[in-house]
Amino acid sequence: MIQLADSRFGNTASVSQVCHSSETLENRISGLTEEQLHQLNALLTSRIAGLNAFSGDSSRKKDAEGLHCLTVREQEVLTLIASGYTRPEVAAALGVTRNTAATHIASIYRKLDIGSIAEATMLAVRWGVLG
Repeated sequence: MIQLADSRFGNTASVSQVCHSSETLENRISGLTEEQLHQLNALLTSRIAGLNAFSGDSSRKKDAEGLHCLTVREQEVLTLIASGYTRPEVAAALGVTRNTAATHIASIYRKLDIGSIAEATMLAVRWGVLG
């Protein structure tokens, strides 16, 4: 069974357990320290990158399109979410409503043909957005 996290993060959960309830995942993550969140981000980014090695064409397509398909504001949002900001934190950082932040994130997902923050983070790392 695939484990979401390792022992550094306390309780581990299988992918099926986590997928059962995104609210449960959000509650578990909200209890982590900033250091643990960064470690989890690095772990997930590494695992997603490994999985994407099998994805072939879609991964190359995303790389070819790069950041130029995103607006400047979407690039800012990508940087924030890839840095571990939550949607409410993105909204506060940009001085917009949570709905506006959610709209930007949805637009990023659609334009990059991705479905998770982990994928967004992996692309941001690949493109050097995080410095």
